Amino acid sequence: MKIHNTLIRNPERKIKYRKFSKDGYEHYHIGVWIDGTDEELSEVSRVEYLLHSSFKNRSRSSRARENGFSVTFWAWGTFDIQDKLHKRNGEIETKVHSLKFNLPVDDGTNYVDVSAL
Repeated sequence: MKIHNTLIRNPERKIKYRKFSKDGYEHYHIGVWIDGTDEELSEVSRVEYLLHSSFKNRSRSSRARENGFSVTFWAWGTFDIQDKLHKRNGEIETKVHSLKFNLPVDDGTNYVDVSAL
């Protein structure tokens, strides 16, 4: 099984961002999920993602196999995420993956500010 992440875009395919304070960093909406075969995913009951220590709620989890046990959050930078795959047989498989994303040049068409929403 492999862990993936992506920048979440709006329906017009623009990258969503928001600022949590007037002079703060732009935070991007990120999605993280597990990819595997049906057989591999059926062995998993829950996935817990442990985000960077700067997050107030750094432990995120999902039981939703139908969407690859995905979670979303807002982040302004990259960091390592600890992934705990809780299996139906009671085992816990721990993986670490690096959250990475490439931001395109801002030419006025690539981003949408959702701070006010």
